Formats: sequence, C-alpha cells, structure tokens
Amino acid sequence: MSDGLEITSGAVVAVDTAALRGAADRLESCAEALTAVEEEFRVIYMRLFASLRANIWAELSRVQGARERAHNAAAKAIEVAAALRSSAAVYEIVELRAQRELAAASGHTSEVGLIDDQLRAIAREWPEATATADDLVAEWGRERSSELTNQALGMVLPWTPLLGLTPALFAIVLPWGISQTATGKIPSGTLLSGDAQPVKVTPLTTTTGVAPRSLADAAARIPGGEKARVRVEKYAMTDGTKRFAIYITGTQSWSTKGQEPWNLTSNLELYDGERSASYGATLAALQAAGAEPGDTIYAFGHSQGAMVASHVALSGEFDTRALFTFGSPVDAAVPEQTLSVQVRHDDDIVSALAAGGYAAPVGTEGSFVAHRVADPNAGFHDFTLPAHHMSVYADTAAMLDDSSDPRMNQVREVFSELGGADSVRVTEYGALDLSPDAGGEE
Repeated sequence: MSDGLEITSGAVVAVDTAALRGAADRLESCAEALTAVEEEFRVIYMRLFASLRANIWAELSRVQGARERAHNAAAKAIEVAAALRSSAAVYEIVELRAQRELAAASGHTSEVGLIDDQLRAIAREWPEATATADDLVAEWGRERSSELTNQALGMVLPWTPLLGLTPALFAIVLPWGISQTATGKIPSGTLLSGDAQPVKVTPLTTTTGVAPRSLADAAARIPGGEKARVRVEKYAMTDGTKRFAIYITGTQSWSTKGQEPWNLTSNLELYDGERSASYGATLAALQAAGAEPGDTIYAFGHSQGAMVASHVALSGEFDTRALFTFGSPVDAAVPEQTLSVQVRHDDDIVSALAAGGYAAPVGTEGSFVAHRVADPNAGFHDFTLPAHHMSVYADTAAMLDDSSDPRMNQVREVFSELGGADSVRVTEYGALDLSPDAGGEE
C-alpha cells in the first residue's frame, strides 16, 4: 500500500493462489481465442492469395501481419499463464508448509499427513517450486529483522567512536538473536499453567457509553496508564442477549516487585505460559462487569494486554468472537470461530518476540496481520521504543480504517453489530496484586 501498510493473511502468506490460477485460466482462454483468430486470418490469406488480383499483395501483407500478431499474443499469453501456475505452486507450498506448522503445533497429526501428501504432489508436478519456496521464506526472514537491525544501528553507531566496535556488533546481532530464539507462537488449545493469584479489582468509573465506530476508536479505548488497567463494555442487545468488549492495557511497571499486576513479572510469566496477576485481574474485571462463562466477548489488547487477551481467547472460557492485538509479543492460534486481527510494526522489538508469527492465517476466515514500519528514521530516540507506543498503533489502526482492503469489511461488521445494542455500560477497573511475593496482602 502507498502508506507502507501491508495486510497479509498470515506472517508470510500474502498471495491468493486461487486468484493466480484463475488468471492463468483466463489467459489460456484468451490464447485459445487468439489462436482461432490466427486461423481465420490464415484462411482469409489463402483465399486472397488464390484470387491473384493485381492489387491483392498489400491486403495480403496486412492480413499476414495481423496473423503474426495474433500468434505472438497467443504464445505470450500461454507463457504468462505457465508462469502464473508456477508462481501459484510456489506460494501454495509456502502456505501448505505454514498450515502444516500450525497443524503440528496443535497436535492434528492426521491433517499433517494430508498436507504432506499435497506437498509431494506439487513437488512432482513442479520440481523447481520447492527450492523457490525455500528462497522466498528465507528472504522473508531476512526482511523481518532488517528494520530492527537498522533501528539498532541508528541508536549505537553515533557512539562507536567513544564506546568502540562492540555496540555496533551488538546492534547487528540482537535482532538476529531475537528472530532465532523468540518463542512467541502459541498453539491452539494452550492453557496457562500455575494457580490463580490473589488480585483485587476496583471499579473506578461506570458510565453509559456507545460502541466503537472504528478500529482506531476501539484502539483509543485501551487504558493508557494512571489507574485504569481494564475497560469493560457491557452491551445489552435488542434480542435480550448480552455481549462484552474488553480493553486491556500494556505493561505499566518494569519492576518484578510491588502490587502492580501489569509488571515485568507478569510479562515473563505470560510469555512462558504461566498464569499472571494481570491475567487474573482481567478475568476478575470481566466477572465484576457481569460476564459469565460462555458469554460472547470481543477482546482488544496492547503489548502485555495483547498477551492476556490472547490467552483469554485460547482458554475457551468465553465465546471470543474477535481478538484485536497491537504490538503483541505472541501470536496465538485462536479457535476457528475467532476473528484474529494482529496489528504489528516491523520496527517494534516487542512485536518481534512473536518470532514472526504463524505463516498461515489463524482464526476464522478473513483474519489477517497488518504491519508497517512505524518509525523509519533510526536514531538515539529509538531507546524509547517509539514503534511500540499505543498512540502509534492507534495511527496504524486509523490507516486500516481508511483501507479499501476487503478483509476490513469483517472488522467493520463487528463494530456495526455492537452499534446495534440497546444500551452500553462502561466500567474501568484498577487492579492490585495481593500475592505475598508482590509485597504482602492489602
């Protein structure tokens, strides 16, 4: 896209192979039609030649030229069609490998076998496609970390005369190390381990509100500090049912101690698959707002809040219809009925912890990953992680709202559906970690 924003169905998969093959079919149909035209010109040419009139040679020349152009166009159409089919095979290999990774991570062994059969069939028909697919994925991997490398170099290169070569080497190695060691892909059905921690949530404000009108509007509702940590909107629908939208803040403290649930300890626990105080506080806020197991929810989260929201969706405790994450350190293989919309910045080191995410789409049909370079001008200011700020992600959300990509239609349907509620009750909650490790009971 012209604004640098790209929307893909997964981390790698951005090509509709069915569309490529459809285009190839249409080109081959054109080639057949052109071949038929060429044959008509040949017949006309022979008839004109047989008439042997004195002025026939100029007409013969024009007919022969038209015939040659039709022949060349048909040949070119067939050539392009073959290239499209070859490209479709390459991208299908990439997509099938991504689906295999997802199936293997989710324990679907029978599906893995079927995918292997498909891969072998494609390899037999298109022997060179496998190597081309390897090159394509390798190039994607290099591009994935290039923005982080540029950012890191921009931060440290001005200081190398004073500090020596080590910082520059560190800047080069760090993004590569993250891409190789990050473990942020969470298979479907994954549940957090460990016991629930004692937490306390307190309603700070309760008001009447309205549904968000856009993704940017929803992004702006994620709490941004002060005391609020979780915002819950309860929707009373016209059919008598209730629904909930939950907005979860990002990390608020880089300490491992204290009663702040959204701290470094919770970050590490969630990333390692363990229950955190922030996760417990989120569930407590939902319960306090009136949500019960099985109720329909729509989850929005930034950074650590995105991890919490992802695990809420994976838990199966609620009917999570949509999961919207901004700068998430993880990529969760959410249930098939969940719309998954991931907003990422290529130069966000926190988002890079997702290890590139699943190459194939996760969630329901129409789920996607949107990404761009948020801060292309590398420099010392990158120590503040500007590409990770929620305000910058809200800007990206606004770009998505303006996008004509058809995948955004499903997002708009979510807000339209919530907008039909009879009433909306909005409550923002503060939270405390009451576990002994956090500093004792209240």
